[in-house]
Amino acid sequence: MRIFINQVNNGLKIKTLILRYILIIVIMLIGLNYGNKVYGADENGNVVVVIDPGHGGLRGESDDGAINGNIVERHINMIVAKAMYEELSKYNGIKVYLTHDSEDVSMSLRARSEFAKSVNADFLFSIHFNASELHSKYGSEVWIPSIGSYYVAGYQFADIELNELSQMGLLIRGIKTRIGDDGDEYYGIIRENEWRGINAVIIEHCYVDNKEDRRYIVNENTENDNAENVNIENLEKFGKLDATAVAKYFGLKSTELGVDYSDYKKLDVAEPQERVYPDNTPPEKCSIYLKYIGNNSITFSVSAKDSDSYINYYSYSLDGGKTFSELKIWNDKRSSEDTIEVTLSDINVDIGNLIVRVYNRDDVSSDSNIIELNGIMKQKSDKTDSDNRSSEAKSFVKDNRNTFIGMALIVCGIIITFICMKKCRR
Repeated sequence: MRIFINQVNNGLKIKTLILRYILIIVIMLIGLNYGNKVYGADENGNVVVVIDPGHGGLRGESDDGAINGNIVERHINMIVAKAMYEELSKYNGIKVYLTHDSEDVSMSLRARSEFAKSVNADFLFSIHFNASELHSKYGSEVWIPSIGSYYVAGYQFADIELNELSQMGLLIRGIKTRIGDDGDEYYGIIRENEWRGINAVIIEHCYVDNKEDRRYIVNENTENDNAENVNIENLEKFGKLDATAVAKYFGLKSTELGVDYSDYKKLDVAEPQERVYPDNTPPEKCSIYLKYIGNNSITFSVSAKDSDSYINYYSYSLDGGKTFSELKIWNDKRSSEDTIEVTLSDINVDIGNLIVRVYNRDDVSSDSNIIELNGIMKQKSDKTDSDNRSSEAKSFVKDNRNTFIGMALIVCGIIITFICMKKCRR
């Protein structure tokens, strides 16, 4: 009897060990596949994607989004979204939906998310364009969830998306998170989808109210900024680039387009267990050094550092910080520390003091040291005046050298003659 019981116990132990090993293997497989997440599929085995054209509704009665002149965001969002839909539909193994296909449709953020949930979406992409209060910013950015696997998926896609948009020549403002005062996601479309277990990002293609970016939206050499003058070709290109980014993210291939991204390697991103907050601290370094100063031009170097982010823009002031120039692109390296050289021509360097302001990815700024241009110019002017007087004196002597020699010879002759006459009288 004891032998039988021992045999049973040993059998149970062996089964328990086997189950433990199986569980460990399953966990390892899940971990190995984490970087290449296997997404839910519809009944035909397709990845499911929802494209959400931002804003919408009859103009003046609903949400137009950003407006500049007669350019209305809801209108251009729809053009981009439809181009993205058409391009993505050319890929194998994907089912694509639009939350709405008319810019005149008014749709709440909750309704958009509920639609994505109803079709078992793996990802929702919210299509937008941007604007800033002072009309000073320009460039592309992607807003992503701030926590867990949603952050990972958002960051991986945003990295691909911004690389695609950089082909247009746009400044890349970065991958960003924003958290509300309640500790939840700030942006409703991200928040609503996160609540329903759906990955979602907001693609802000560029700014409608800055000349650096408007050239991508409206046709050149047009007098009127109206809906008829939008650059359809460029807007559709935005949509195609968006579709390419999605295809690379999901590792899709297209027989029609002749492309295969099944081996595309996404960025490795660690999964945060807590929300990732934006960088609200200013760059810790901004210093300038004057390299050359002329009557109407200066050359100076700017060194900046932001350990938690990188520098996007700089601007300069020639009146000690009272007014600043338009935002200038720092560079395209997106490194935490760098030095650039700046030359300003056709300026009045006597008007005041030079100061430079740098802005990080999250638009937090730091100011540099001050260089007193008027003091330097006064010193240079005094030195120039002194040099000019010395030069004029040397030039006068050089130009009248023969005259001085002649006068000296005459004086010598007079002295000799006087001496000789005096000796003769003796």
